[in-house]
Amino acid sequence: MAQLAQAPAATSLEDMRTAVIANALRSPRRQVTLGEVRDLTLPGPDGPLPARLYHPAGTAPAQGWPLTVYFHGGGFVAYNLDTHDPLCRELCAASGGAVLSVDYRLAPEHKFPAATRDAYASVQWAAAHAGELGTDPNDPDTDDDGMDDDMDPEPLNPGGSPTPTTAPP
Repeated sequence: MAQLAQAPAATSLEDMRTAVIANALRSPRRQVTLGEVRDLTLPGPDGPLPARLYHPAGTAPAQGWPLTVYFHGGGFVAYNLDTHDPLCRELCAASGGAVLSVDYRLAPEHKFPAATRDAYASVQWAAAHAGELGTDPNDPDTDDDGMDDDMDPEPLNPGGSPTPTTAPP
């Protein structure tokens, strides 16, 4: 809270983004042991999406690591892969599964449903590329740090399958 009290008041969206990212990057980070961390680029519905894959330490199960596709919070207008890197490392280590963090397009530059479409496309891609990700194609999950799973693409696919065959509306 002391960090927030010292931060100047944002007067524009860009100022707010700069401030919240700077605050997130100043936060303390605990050392977490992982097996692998690598940056990826996923094909999105309207262009490439930056992503980061985390594998836990140890030997992967025969079928691959269970996978969580993670979408950072920020009210759809702020944050990125780096601001949520410590959280994703902790999630990976604590869960014993892989985490694929996806950097979706932000509003207001990208109007609704751009972020949700990015989430849907990234889950579809992750399920189709489980082998190259080293993950279990039968055990994907999604998560975000929002209070009501705003970025969970499963409601777009009534069957709940991680490999939908049609694009969301």
